[in-house]
Amino acid sequence: MPLRMGVRTVGALGSAGCDLSRESLEAIGSLIAISIERADTVEKLSRSEAARESDRLRSVLLDSVTDEFRTPLTSIKASAETLLSAPKLEEEQRNDLLQVINEESDRLNRLIGEASEVAQLDSHQLQFSFQTHHIREAVAAVKRSEQALRRHHLEIEVPEDLPPVRMDLGRITEVLVHLVDNAAKYSPPSTPIQITAEVARLCSIDERCGSWTRDRSDGTGDDL
Repeated sequence: MPLRMGVRTVGALGSAGCDLSRESLEAIGSLIAISIERADTVEKLSRSEAARESDRLRSVLLDSVTDEFRTPLTSIKASAETLLSAPKLEEEQRNDLLQVINEESDRLNRLIGEASEVAQLDSHQLQFSFQTHHIREAVAAVKRSEQALRRHHLEIEVPEDLPPVRMDLGRITEVLVHLVDNAAKYSPPSTPIQITAEVARLCSIDERCGSWTRDRSDGTGDDL
């Protein structure tokens, strides 16, 4: 027996050895058809909501990437213009400007790679590599954040006895580098940036390793 919603067929119902009347079967079929139609509507709404959320996140990510691109480009442009307009700079000043260009170029290269990863994430092609690592490996890699270390002292507190955890080391390092860069951007010059890690107990039985960066952006040292 076909399951119909108005004139549209949404399925079929088969029965054997059933002594229900045709009217009863049609009533049951109508209820089943309504349930199928409702489930289909909910699924479509969920897909539509997911698509809208994906568009919103894409817009936020693109805005963030665009803003991040401006900082190294501005530094590179200003340093290059200074070198061109003042050819008789002292050697130390020239080296400082060249160092800025070199560091900001590396940062720009990293941002381009991250923009590419955003595109991969959007097309569901981003791959993760989960392996067992110590959080110290990710925290130690943050020291390459030259932008932060130029104006801030990095304080790292990571106990030696922390257990290893499964992580994508490259992705976790990128997260920590971003946190340190933001802490450096919004903290007063020369204030320290702290990175700490500890074991957090969840539900009294599960142990997770967490890490935090702390800045002095508002004078209170809030955790990020």
